[in-house]
Amino acid sequence: MTAAHNAQTGAPRFFAQILFSAASEGDHFVGGREHTAPEVYEQGLVREGRSNEIKPALMSQILQEIAQIVDISAEDVWI
Repeated sequence: MTAAHNAQTGAPRFFAQILFSAASEGDHFVGGREHTAPEVYEQGLVREGRSNEIKPALMSQILQEIAQIVDISAEDVWI
């Protein structure tokens, strides 16, 4: 995420602040049912002033890199 943010925006790497939070069994529900599929949820806050071209490029790069690193399909990464 840090590398993608730096590559897409040109911002210094220390601008990217990353927090990981794991959901324990029984903590994640979809439609009222426990969700157990291997998925990654990434929430990014992009400061005002970033262009409409940068945001999708940043999201796409983060999505592809997460899928590759975690070894799941891109469809299982939510951004």
